[in-house]
Amino acid sequence: MDLYNKVEINFSNANQYTQKSSIQNKVRQILLAETLRYSKLLNYNHIHKILNLGVRDLSEPLELNKTFNPNKIDIGDIAPPQNAKRIKNLNAYKLNFDKDLNIVANDYDLIFSNMSFQWSQNFENLIKNISSKLNNHSILAFSTILDNNFHELKDVLRINKMHAESSILKFIKKANLNCIYNNSFYLNKSFNNFREVINHLKSTGVNTYTGNKSNYNYKKIKQLYSDQKQFRLSYHIGLFICFKE
Repeated sequence: MDLYNKVEINFSNANQYTQKSSIQNKVRQILLAETLRYSKLLNYNHIHKILNLGVRDLSEPLELNKTFNPNKIDIGDIAPPQNAKRIKNLNAYKLNFDKDLNIVANDYDLIFSNMSFQWSQNFENLIKNISSKLNNHSILAFSTILDNNFHELKDVLRINKMHAESSILKFIKKANLNCIYNNSFYLNKSFNNFREVINHLKSTGVNTYTGNKSNYNYKKIKQLYSDQKQFRLSYHIGLFICFKE
């Protein structure tokens, strides 16, 4: 099965995403606050058109709408929310942002994405393509997973390889964007046992493996299932706010 189809299926099946995605929601609040702060520092008060990429539910575009009061918000996701048509200034696109950005406009004042770009199979090209979708004097704000994500699981499960913060900064520079803010940090989530960890990964749709390893550590997995010990999972987060001159 095509990798992008796997991502779509797993996110479509993540019917508890809204209830279980506390980490993603926390990151979104931080990213949104920093985006608003830097838009004010830049005296940037003309956010009329927004592209919101990687939208799991409507709470994110609704927050963007409330914060910036744009004329229009376009949302794009490989598995977009079903009820997007109910909001009058919202347009929803079913798209793969690695392949289908040509179907959206080229004149956005803000492109906003929370915890989604890590699914790209060509991150450098994605940033370049997104840059071409921005107006001059506009903002790209995104968060993504970084290279030490879920390090507690690296000897147990197949863990997706993520980019380092330094690599992403190079991609931003190559796309002729000015990174005016970046930050990396960890957010930890505790579980009563390993089974809860697996359920969490499935319920938030992040259980798609994008690499090419074929082996698990079945012995270690069996041990963790039987131990019934508490388990901590570390999300390694990167935040980036970029300005297009």
